Amino acid sequence: PPPPPPPVGSPLQCASSPSGVYSGSFPPSPMTLSPAAMQLRFQSDEIIHRAGVLAIFGPSPPPDLTCDNGNPHVVTDYFGVLSDGPGSYAAETNCRWTLAPPGATEISLAFVDVATAYETDLIHVEACSDQTCMDASPIAGSPFSGFLVPAAVSVEAPVVRVSFDPSTSSNFQGFELAFAAGPLAQCDSAAALSPQYRHSGIITTPRAASSFNYPPDLDCGWELYGPGQSAVLTFLSFHTEITYDEFFVTQCTPPANPPPPP
Repeated sequence: PPPPPPPVGSPLQCASSPSGVYSGSFPPSPMTLSPAAMQLRFQSDEIIHRAGVLAIFGPSPPPDLTCDNGNPHVVTDYFGVLSDGPGSYAAETNCRWTLAPPGATEISLAFVDVATAYETDLIHVEACSDQTCMDASPIAGSPFSGFLVPAAVSVEAPVVRVSFDPSTSSNFQGFELAFAAGPLAQCDSAAALSPQYRHSGIITTPRAASSFNYPPDLDCGWELYGPGQSAVLTFLSFHTEITYDEFFVTQCTPPANPPPPP
């Protein structure tokens, strides 16, 4: 398809052609966009649909918060990626993170990958009202296990606790889970993009009903801009039909006086 033009009426001034067009099954390298404003767009055709695109953006690369076995800790980063660590996990693995970005009222979550013993080695995700998690409540679908990657979600809570305490040793790789303060960045219709002012966030292509893949004839996108001098877009998972289902990245210029980020 032709390069997507900037939408009419947008407060962002975007280049007339994208700086990159991507497809296939290899995540593009992290991109630094300066200034911190971008237009992203995804288009699919009517056949052959895959898992799609998962990316995280912020003023720097996302912190890699690997399990500190047996040492639960409070995470005050606004975005990052949790994992149980490299290689296969062991039965004595004991991981716990309490995600508490200052000022957050909502936290978005997206599994990059899941590979655990089904219904045995469980990933618990709970919403809490404060860091003590005395009132911890499982989010929909929790606990998670097996090999199917759940859909990304926004949890309406200021704190989220994630724990992984497997009871078996296995040859499975465990999991990676991206998080960001605030709701998921919505993929708007490409005909009516709505600019989203964010410090950081998660983007993911929508799923078709009753499917783990994106729908046919999808044409949606994001306009994102933030408070810093630059933004880093990091692709965590990338699976599209090569050549035919494409992801566009276009550099933009933000408005002169953006509002404070939510």
